[in-house]
Amino acid sequence: GRPTALWETSVPCSYTIAAGGITLTNYLGFGGEVILPPAISAFPVTAIGDEMFRGCADLSKVTIPSSVNTIGHAAFQDCANLTSLTIPDSVTTMGSEVCSGCPRLSAVSIGSGMRYLSDSGFAYCSNLKTVSIPSSVTDIGEHAFYESGLATLNLPASVRNIGAYAFWKNCLTTLAIPNGVTNVEVGAFAGCANLTNATIGSSVTTIREATFASCSSLVAVTLPPSLTSIEPAAFAWCTSLPEIALPPSVTSIGDEAFEMCTSLTRINIPDGVTVIAAHLFDGCCSLRSITIPNTVVGIAPWAFSGCTNLTYVSIPDSVISIGDCAFSACDSLTSIVIPASVTSIGDWTFFFCTNLKGVYFKGNAPSYGPEVFHQASGDVIVYRRADASGWDTTFAGRQTAFWTPGVLASIQIRADSTTVPENSTAHFSCTATYSDGTTADVTTSGQCQW
Repeated sequence: GRPTALWETSVPCSYTIAAGGITLTNYLGFGGEVILPPAISAFPVTAIGDEMFRGCADLSKVTIPSSVNTIGHAAFQDCANLTSLTIPDSVTTMGSEVCSGCPRLSAVSIGSGMRYLSDSGFAYCSNLKTVSIPSSVTDIGEHAFYESGLATLNLPASVRNIGAYAFWKNCLTTLAIPNGVTNVEVGAFAGCANLTNATIGSSVTTIREATFASCSSLVAVTLPPSLTSIEPAAFAWCTSLPEIALPPSVTSIGDEAFEMCTSLTRINIPDGVTVIAAHLFDGCCSLRSITIPNTVVGIAPWAFSGCTNLTYVSIPDSVISIGDCAFSACDSLTSIVIPASVTSIGDWTFFFCTNLKGVYFKGNAPSYGPEVFHQASGDVIVYRRADASGWDTTFAGRQTAFWTPGVLASIQIRADSTTVPENSTAHFSCTATYSDGTTADVTTSGQCQW
């Protein structure tokens, strides 16, 4: 009335025989160092079954024979004292979670037969500092090294795809994604708090959602000329990132892509981008100036909210709408020019802009939310052209006055550094003063040659 299974005496485990090969199934030993046999009763051992060693707390080392071609799902999962693992070249298939939850696993060598590193294969291996990935691997699965301890990572040129959250919260300090990689999925390197430098290979076209989110030590990113889109929160909470150069090929930047990048002082928005997305620079408190290209038609809600050091924004004539809270809490902003193309301004757009003195409209009165200037400076004056229509003596509770756009009266150029090495890039800040009293601060950079 009970099922039977074959029993191997050299290793305390059960096994099955199918298609001329043996699958080891249930380990019942006491751990330590285990050497798996290459054959049993003249049949080759070809597979380690699902969950064979799962939860074997005293297992410290396993020697896998070269006859094995398959390691099953969760075969070594939660082996608390497993310290190293060598997967022979004969293995071509590994199941998901094969070594997940092995906190003392510190070294893994993966054989040249592997093409795909399985989902969650080495997740939660907190002591895993290094892994040898062979040049046969083309795909790294989802969560493959999720919350592991990898400090170094050498991705071979053969890799084409990196799965979602594959290296989430690892200890990497530098990253080079090979030119052959075409797809890096959502959150692949998010939470790598020690990562300082990242170079993205030339075949990547999209930075997926949250790919580098919360990489709080990231200071330098090199993006490829192939890049066309940056998805939501891609670099959110990269609090040490001072600048980033977006290639001209980028046409789409998602919501929150640079939210809370609190050290960001310089960024270019490429021509071709059509919307400044919601929360795009929310909380970027070091950003001083921004120039919006004339391909942009809309500034979404909260786009520049909390940019407390922002003093200058250049809005082109292409912009039609400015969303709710777009410039809220920009308390260093003293003036802003709204082009004639703008037909609507959302509610609380200038909320808590406590130093705002003048908003200069070039065109007809736009539609607006009733609390555009909620808790903004009480000294705000809304300037309008005498030939524009739809205006009254007040606008959203603030006094209006006539304005004639001025001409450039003077310009002051300041270098960020008084000493610039040969062939290096210098950053310059310029303050332009116009005949009507308005000013504009612009930051730019250029190569210095002596």
